[in-house]
Amino acid sequence: MTEGEGIQDLFAGGRGGLGFNPVTGPPRIRVKREDAERARAALSEVPEPLPSDAELAALAESAGQPEEVGPVPSGLGGLLVALGVILHFRAVWIAHDLSDLVTGWNSKEWRDVVTPGGRAYHPLWAPYRVGFLAIDSLLFLWAMILIALFWRRNRWFSTATSLFLLADWVSEVLSLLVLWQIPSYAAVMSVYTLRDFFLLGILALVGTLYLRDSARVRATFTE
Repeated sequence: MTEGEGIQDLFAGGRGGLGFNPVTGPPRIRVKREDAERARAALSEVPEPLPSDAELAALAESAGQPEEVGPVPSGLGGLLVALGVILHFRAVWIAHDLSDLVTGWNSKEWRDVVTPGGRAYHPLWAPYRVGFLAIDSLLFLWAMILIALFWRRNRWFSTATSLFLLADWVSEVLSLLVLWQIPSYAAVMSVYTLRDFFLLGILALVGTLYLRDSARVRATFTE
């Protein structure tokens, strides 16, 4: 039972803003002795007060604010510099291969492999050399365009470079497949022969993933 509850509003302005009458004091809860422990337990389980309107408004405002993040890196730095160096080096390397193809066109070694009855003749040598002269020429021009896009920070750089890296690796695969069909060359193939296959494959995989996911790349190539 509650003691003093009925007279809370009879004197001195009632409960006022205190929640109880200041003259009679707050009401008291009286229970039987045997129910004392149960009453204390019930009173201790007071639910947490609901947040006020001001607290709810503050929570809503904080939830609507975006998280602060650090500045996005941009410019030619980090791994992007390494990629640029690789592209320049690859252009030089392809130019070197083209030079070897052109200068060796009239050599005795070349005549031996393309002339029927020659020491190392095989019918695939001629189309192989002509085909890869065309492929390397295309790759060289492609690499030069990429270098221009790189320095201009053109937005097409990322896509064009990913395709170039893949095409460069595919050309190496085709080269090995053709050479594998030439017995005189297949007989001397070794792990070293597969060096470019693995290097270009790793470069294509890592480079493509980097160009796709890098925040620096997205922030740099915007022209």
